[in-house]
Amino acid sequence: MGHCVSSAAYLIQVAITIPPVVSLLEASNYAGDPLVAAHMFMMFFSALAVITPPVALAAFAVAKTL
Repeated sequence: MGHCVSSAAYLIQVAITIPPVVSLLEASNYAGDPLVAAHMFMMFFSALAVITPPVALAAFAVAKTL
């Protein structure tokens, strides 16, 4: 998938939020490909899920080493 991207967070976001985001982009006359833009948007927030609550898997990994 990519470096530091939580696969579970990405799959959950794809299943739940891709259809509304694509329809929103299509309704706003987005010039590019709305499906690719929606997946990039979800990939960005999946990468943030590793370092921010409530998932924060990176925080659990660091806490065990201290």
